[in-house]
Amino acid sequence: MENNDQILDQPFQEEENEELILASRGKRFANFIIDRIAFYIIFFALSMLVAMIIGPDILNSMANINRFQDYLLTALFMFVYYLLSESLMRGRTIGKLITKTRVVDEYGRVPDFSVTLKRTACRFVPFDAFSFLGDNGWHDDWSGTKVIEVSKKRFV
Repeated sequence: MENNDQILDQPFQEEENEELILASRGKRFANFIIDRIAFYIIFFALSMLVAMIIGPDILNSMANINRFQDYLLTALFMFVYYLLSESLMRGRTIGKLITKTRVVDEYGRVPDFSVTLKRTACRFVPFDAFSFLGDNGWHDDWSGTKVIEVSKKRFV
């Protein structure tokens, strides 16, 4: 009889189960602060680049936009920052790189683009930033994601 525990002539071995350690509130807050600082540095650098390409008049016109336009423009660029960062850097942003954390889906994998898009959109729900006073942020709960410690993986 054939041994069903053999796959391609290799003994069958169960995969090690990885226990995911959730990032602390302190690290989540650090991610928020670091990402805000990184966002404004990138935004400033891109503004200077655009001014060099188009001309300094663009900066003067940007200085004269109203508060609502400023909010929408900032929100749009912040949306792009989080979406591109977490998509291209496999669940990481600059803040998460520094704090050694990562976003994973409910199965512990790097979220696909649609989950990252949903997570990023949920960030803009009013008072989402305060949702971390509870167990988890709304943008994590609603998108089925978690932020985990990368450096503290344990195997069960």
